Formats: sequence, C-alpha cells, structure tokens
Amino acid sequence: MYTAKQLILAILLLNCFYLSACSPENSSSDGTESPSDYSLEATQDSERKVTIRVLEKEAILVSFTLPGGEQIADTLDEIDLCKESAGRDCSSLQSRMNQLLSWSPNNKFLAVTAGHTDGFWIFDINQIQSSAENQIEKTVIAVEMRRNDPEWGETKTGLFHFPIGWHGNDQFVFGAGLSGLRSVYLFDLQAHQLKGNKQFLTDDSSRVDFISVPVEGYESRSGYVSLEEIESQVTKLSQASGTELN
Repeated sequence: MYTAKQLILAILLLNCFYLSACSPENSSSDGTESPSDYSLEATQDSERKVTIRVLEKEAILVSFTLPGGEQIADTLDEIDLCKESAGRDCSSLQSRMNQLLSWSPNNKFLAVTAGHTDGFWIFDINQIQSSAENQIEKTVIAVEMRRNDPEWGETKTGLFHFPIGWHGNDQFVFGAGLSGLRSVYLFDLQAHQLKGNKQFLTDDSSRVDFISVPVEGYESRSGYVSLEEIESQVTKLSQASGTELN
C-alpha cells in the first residue's frame, strides 16, 4: 500500500491535479506504464478523437475510442511539441500520461481517464486478456452535480474529473469538482463500490453499489492542495462502511 506522502504529491497542470502513484516499470514510448509483456498506445485522429490500444508484445488485444479524451489529447499534443525541441526534458509530460492511463500497483486493473466530464473507465486485466477486440467490458465511474430547481426541476452539471492515484492495489482515488471546489472519491474494485458524496452521482455510476460518505470539498486559489486535505479524505473514504445505496 502506498504511503500518504506517495499518494498525495499534488501538482496543478492545466487546472487539473495529478499525483505520482505508479512505479516506473515497463514504460512504453508515450510514457504510459504497463504490466510485463503489455503496453498501452494512445493516438488521436484529425478530429482529436482519442483511441487507446492495449497490446501484448506487438499484437493488439483490445482497442477503444474515448467519448471525450481531452486530457489525453492535450497531453499527446504537448509531448509531440516537447520532442521537437532538442534536449528538452519531457518527463513531466510522460508522468502526466501515466496518471491518465494508470495501471494498479499489482497490474490487475487499468484506469483510463475518459474525458473532463466523462470520468473514468476501469478495466480488469483478466477481461482484457479474454475479450475480443472492441468488445471489452468496463466499469464507468463519473460524478456530476444534481440540483432540484423549483422552476426547471432537476438539473445536472458535469464535473471536471482528475486522477489522483491508487490506494493499495484495488482502490482507485480521484477528484471531481468545478472552479477549484473539489471533492475526493474512492472506488473499491473488489467490492465494486464507489465511496463519496451521494449528491454527486451519474446514471452510469449508479449501476455500482454506492456508499455515501460526506467528505469536505476543498478550494485552492493557488492551485495546490495540501497533503492534509487529501490525506484526511482518503483515510475517511477507505475506512468507511455502511448501508449500500443504489
């Protein structure tokens, strides 16, 4: 299990927060990290549609196109520009890609940042190995703001998502919010359970068991989040138990 300091090294990049929570093993050319014998390939077309391919050696196991993929597309653009500058250090951009396409520490799960408001697609390595191309099963995790307006009824606002990292081998931690106000969420892949604030829950996410754990949002005008802010929320989420809500 990662220590709090490893989990909570937060950096502001393009108004999103990213943490370094993966070990630098078996990296592909675009900076994404994979289990042994596997690699990830991220490409985009002329319309900035992002396609992710999981390869075993050089054979494509599965491929899929993301609904948004803005963060990955932006990072691919920046990596290309960086590589055009001789002698420029591109490691920070590669680290960012490692957060957007992230294997769990035990290499059993893959978390893909699907888009600003599209949340995350979570894959099981066993499903990847047994799936036909483009037919892979996935779990969609995304949160949004829901409000009941007296005049307009229920309204939904997509929140911006950013990956934080892995807490242990099977708990994926992420944040979501608007205009600097962020809340932390934890998805337990073994229990297939999302923990966080019940107020923010999309239709897709409602298909997984949900435990409502009120966590404080945080606002950072400087763009940085303190270790204590995230550490306390991750601890609260990881220890929470209660009635499962559908």
